[in-house]
Amino acid sequence: KLLIFLLLVSTAAFSQTTTVSARIGFGDAEYHFVEALRTTSGGGIFGGGFVDNGNPEEFRDVYAGAGHNIPVPGVTVQAVAFISRTSGSTAVATTSLVPWVLAYGNVGRVLGTANYFVYTPIGDEGPAVQTLEHAKAEWDFGPALGGAGVTGTKTGDGSWTSTPFITGTLKHKLGSFEVWVTDPTEDGRTYRLRYLKSF
Repeated sequence: KLLIFLLLVSTAAFSQTTTVSARIGFGDAEYHFVEALRTTSGGGIFGGGFVDNGNPEEFRDVYAGAGHNIPVPGVTVQAVAFISRTSGSTAVATTSLVPWVLAYGNVGRVLGTANYFVYTPIGDEGPAVQTLEHAKAEWDFGPALGGAGVTGTKTGDGSWTSTPFITGTLKHKLGSFEVWVTDPTEDGRTYRLRYLKSF
């Protein structure tokens, strides 16, 4: 009920900018992802999304939440608190509080972005899972971007595991189309397609 309420609030909010993101992973990192965030003229952020492991009957995660832009000189920082609910035939049904932070900025033609969040189960439903969705630097060539970055996770008291990637983005009036190649020097490389549109 809380997820439904938050989604209704995000839909009803007066917005200045709506950002839609969709992603598909292939290989060992197969997944589907879609997210919509609305930023109001006052800096408020509302929205939610959905992610699965390639088979939504096995695992799916639905989340929604609200937050605000944080004023930091020279950098745009967005902080959102999501409520997440995982389910599926192979998933442990878990409700989590997910603090989420996205930061981005540029120095000349070099663009930097980082996205970090933590799945914190509500109750005794398992350990917290920290995720560095990405930290990357890209050179802006005008109609395209090219660069590299790293992604990583940490479960409970375990160690961080990280994976490097290279990335290329084509900018278009219909949105940005990005390709990741993870572990580019290894046989186990995987590919991710990412789409982003703000309006």
